[in-house]
Amino acid sequence: MKGANSSRYVIAAGDTLILHQSCLFFACSESSAPFEIQFENGEKLPFWAGAVYENTERMNNIMIRNLSATEPLVIVWIWGFGVYRDQSLKLMNDITAKQKVYSSLTCQEIVTPATVTVPAGTAEVMIQNIGAGDIRVGGAAVLKIEAGNDFRLNFVGNLEIAGSSTVVVARLS
Repeated sequence: MKGANSSRYVIAAGDTLILHQSCLFFACSESSAPFEIQFENGEKLPFWAGAVYENTERMNNIMIRNLSATEPLVIVWIWGFGVYRDQSLKLMNDITAKQKVYSSLTCQEIVTPATVTVPAGTAEVMIQNIGAGDIRVGGAAVLKIEAGNDFRLNFVGNLEIAGSSTVVVARLS
């Protein structure tokens, strides 16, 4: 890559840093928080770690603005005249997973063919084929579940199970 450079910068809270650089692309490989880019013509662009900007014309005097009023911004800045791609995945903030709590689990062992009624309020249905033959859920030509396998779905209503086997139908509500 011709003329590629990398630098680490610390920008005070609420401050703006003018990068007196000339380039056709720039990228941020690391950032302590999202920030704002401003070009010489006044245009602004939100930016963060992993973002890349390319242009066909030379860019000069790019401004980096720390959006935080209390925390310094730390970035690793890459710029140059080649092509730069970042295919990585970086998480900027914590991910909070909300666990779903079910109030009941109902299991029923049935011999097919059969029609299973799934009542309203059911969150998930699991059909496990514990018999020796293959079955089809939704009639004769919809979803095949081979012996020893299972399938989960969100469904309410009458569920047709065709074939000759023993299945366990579990309902979470």
